[in-house]
Amino acid sequence: MEQDLGLCADLIGKNKYVNNALSLFMESIEEGRQSLTNRHNGEGVSYLETIRDFFGEFCEKGLLESDAILNQLFTNQEKSG
Repeated sequence: MEQDLGLCADLIGKNKYVNNALSLFMESIEEGRQSLTNRHNGEGVSYLETIRDFFGEFCEKGLLESDAILNQLFTNQEKSG
């Protein structure tokens, strides 16, 4: 999968919903941080199970897609560095 990072940046930068989406994302990240660093009653495991259950059969496909995007970022960094 080839990613055009400039195109992605343009599409994201011009999207009027980006600020709200990022705010919601950051709230979710904070919730995850709190759950994963809480040492009581397996809250971190429960949090991760909820995520896995949400993705269901697409969990592995999502991992592969994320890996492809991260690999592209790494490849572009190597070319420019």
